[in-house]
Amino acid sequence: MNDHPDFEPKGPRQAPPTRYSVGQKLTLGAGGFALALVALTHFLPGASTTPQPPPAPQQQHTAAATPQVQHAAAQLAMIDPAHAEAALRHSPFPADQQANILAAVKRGELRLVNMPVFDPQGIPGNIITISSAGLSQRVVLSGKPQQVLLPIQTAGEVDITPVTTPGPTGLAVGAIFAMGPTVLPAFNAPNQMLALDVFVQ
Repeated sequence: MNDHPDFEPKGPRQAPPTRYSVGQKLTLGAGGFALALVALTHFLPGASTTPQPPPAPQQQHTAAATPQVQHAAAQLAMIDPAHAEAALRHSPFPADQQANILAAVKRGELRLVNMPVFDPQGIPGNIITISSAGLSQRVVLSGKPQQVLLPIQTAGEVDITPVTTPGPTGLAVGAIFAMGPTVLPAFNAPNQMLALDVFVQ
């Protein structure tokens, strides 16, 4: 009679999975130590021994200043086409541009107008650019109105921009329209532009 309970073998005993706790000593060969060191240098934060290149500095993109546009209406009287050639001879346009403008006037594509401009504060020396029909003129202002000949369509736009940097009180411009002298909105910054919506009568 067997006093011990029957033992039924249930196959070879499997070793429990190896677990390591913090601080447990590991015995590694030379190859295992090298692998462990590689693993540590790749997976532990701040453990990489290879210096990383510094990040490339971000390029600063400076957007071009967008002109601040103001609008005003202007009514100007047309120069008689019969007097267009004589008027152009007294303009600052070079001879080739005078010929092109005159030909366009004769075809009825352009009209000539005269827009005298002045400095309403009487300050001499401020410079502005006046552009119309793709042509630009630089004008030195003074307290006395000076003639500015403009080629323009029946309804077109005349752009005025400051060349002289406006001072603390701004840069004032006056113009003589069909209804009389008019003080235009002053320029307070060099990137401003005044667009005159011109009607020719």
